[in-house]
Amino acid sequence: MKAKEIQGRLAEIAEMSIFEQGRELDALKKECTAAGNPVTKKVLETALRRLIKVRDADEKADEKAAVSSALSTLVAELNMEFFVIEAGSKVRIGHWVKEPTGRKDEGGDDEMREVLNLLTTHDFSTLVANVVAQGPDGPIPAGEAWLVHPERSWYRGTILAPNGPVPDGYLNLWRGYGVKPKEGPCDLILNHIRDVICAGDVQTYEYNLDWIALKVQQPERVMGTMPILISAQGAGKGIIFDDLMMRIFGQHGVVIEDSSQLIGKFNKHLMDACYVFADECFFVGDRRGAQKLKRRVTGKTILLEAKGVDTITVLSALGIVAATNEEHALDVEVKERRYIVQRCNDDRRGDRAYFEALAGHIQGDGAAHFLDKMLKRDVSAFDPEHDRPLTDDTIKQRELSLHGIHRFWAEVVEEGLFPIRPDTPTTFEGWAKVAEHTWADGGLRVSRRSFRDAFLEWARKTQGEGYNDTQPKRMWSRLREVAVFEDDGGNGQDRKVWFASLPEQVEKLGGFLCAR
Repeated sequence: MKAKEIQGRLAEIAEMSIFEQGRELDALKKECTAAGNPVTKKVLETALRRLIKVRDADEKADEKAAVSSALSTLVAELNMEFFVIEAGSKVRIGHWVKEPTGRKDEGGDDEMREVLNLLTTHDFSTLVANVVAQGPDGPIPAGEAWLVHPERSWYRGTILAPNGPVPDGYLNLWRGYGVKPKEGPCDLILNHIRDVICAGDVQTYEYNLDWIALKVQQPERVMGTMPILISAQGAGKGIIFDDLMMRIFGQHGVVIEDSSQLIGKFNKHLMDACYVFADECFFVGDRRGAQKLKRRVTGKTILLEAKGVDTITVLSALGIVAATNEEHALDVEVKERRYIVQRCNDDRRGDRAYFEALAGHIQGDGAAHFLDKMLKRDVSAFDPEHDRPLTDDTIKQRELSLHGIHRFWAEVVEEGLFPIRPDTPTTFEGWAKVAEHTWADGGLRVSRRSFRDAFLEWARKTQGEGYNDTQPKRMWSRLREVAVFEDDGGNGQDRKVWFASLPEQVEKLGGFLCAR
């Protein structure tokens, strides 16, 4: 009996029960002897055990391979939605969730945006608790299996890189524009920007188009300037800088209605924001907020804070446009380079047919056509800060934002009335009528002490407008920035000061307010 035949018979015996195996081995021993190949039963038993061991090992390997394959399939499926990500010193499970934007898409359905959601491992395990994986030793929760699997998806951090490159191990937050650019006419949009947003001013119109074009061509760029639009309600600011721009930026556009959403805590919504429309959310007098806003407009980084996660610093990509119905929109300092204040034309207010046509154009192909035009616009030489127009309304906001001695003197010049009579010690009780030729044609000689007393009295009556200008040295130093005057004799408490004529004062103050 040949060895191959014996091996085949042993393989058959290996599949039998232990009770049958002994009987069959005896029969095999007799067959071998009859065939002239005598062999002991012990040798046959040893060969059978070896064969069974190899068979069991193969079956176990096949089972393990099947389990591994099933786990790999499960991990691949979970990797399509979830990933481990480092957030500061914390580790979270990230996934994208869809939230409604409150707008409709071209088909009339609710428009959605994707938001990066960060889960704790406990929350993640709870979320997928109804999914079970088959492990080597039996069923295990899918979340647990995925977390310890070497093929799970993992990132060391996030980056917003619309134009690349993306460093290895980082999650790119850029999800694309909200619409695909398409060549075509967008005259309704362009005409509205020119005639309504910019009130027909060509310089401001070109600046706005350049600003928008640069932002869509370089979504990750910090723009460094913030257009501020002023008009009555319903003039048409939002249809461009909310409806149109949000449709273009889609996922990466954010509308805020409260300043805390831009400069306050829990600002995770700014993580992947490239464009922000601030609608009626700033107020005059919030000086601390004004300083934070400056940082948002020009800052290269953002301190990002989400609930339950360490505060982390990320690169900023913000371009901000603000809109307001208030005459005094924001505290704008002289020489402030960040803000371009524009007064919109409100002639289209209440023109329902006009706005329905414009809205329909934007919701149709207008947004795609406008995006295409902006992507093709040459802005290679455009610098948002250097090329900003100094508008009349920017100057007006500077004037409205004056404080202390600057504001006091601006009121003096605007009224054309001096706060005290020449060479008299009377304190401030209202603007003193001075003969027109006295100040219009020449200067005035007054007591330094009387002038300062008049300012302090005005400050007290103007709810503390003196601020830090009450110290004599600071007051006279700051006054020199806006007024033309010089010491003119006297000594001790009777020192005199000579103020130049009113036309010279108007020119000096105007130069101060118009500084670039």
